[in-house]
Amino acid sequence: MVPRRRLWFSYSGLRSQRSFKLRIENICVGGFVLPVEVPEKDTIGQVMSSPVTTMDSNGTLDLAAKLMVQHDIGSVIVVDGKNPVGIVTERDVTKQAIKASNVLKMPIKQVMSKPLVTATPSMSVQDALELMLTNKVRRLPVLEGKEMRGIVTTQDIMRWVLRVSYEPNIPKHVKAILEIH
Repeated sequence: MVPRRRLWFSYSGLRSQRSFKLRIENICVGGFVLPVEVPEKDTIGQVMSSPVTTMDSNGTLDLAAKLMVQHDIGSVIVVDGKNPVGIVTERDVTKQAIKASNVLKMPIKQVMSKPLVTATPSMSVQDALELMLTNKVRRLPVLEGKEMRGIVTTQDIMRWVLRVSYEPNIPKHVKAILEIH
């Protein structure tokens, strides 16, 4: 059984009690190996959305736009076979629409953002957020090896922040917001 501890943290005047899973890690201090309890971080695998809407790299921009509307999402991952090679976002569609009148027939390969910035399921939420900010992206496909497992968006991370700021006593109205996803 994994030990659990309640730790207090404060952020911008909010005070919250959060239950952390702990793991034992051995550290070396002055030649002695001591077991230390270390809090486990939440991972992208716990926060991501799945399954991911994808389209073939030979498709067109109008198909990408139709998929986004149909699934009420803001992006489509472009794949070559099963390998993710790019991403098309609402912003990409808008930028192209301003440039020309016949953009919806454009090959998706010409419009997609690449190289693809990705995360792994074991990456911490904090590291993923840092990666998103550094690369100025709002969506990270989550890959395990070459296999796509999900996608994490800024909205997924906002839900995570809301959840952890209220844990362990999440009010009903906040639970309702978190369950909409």
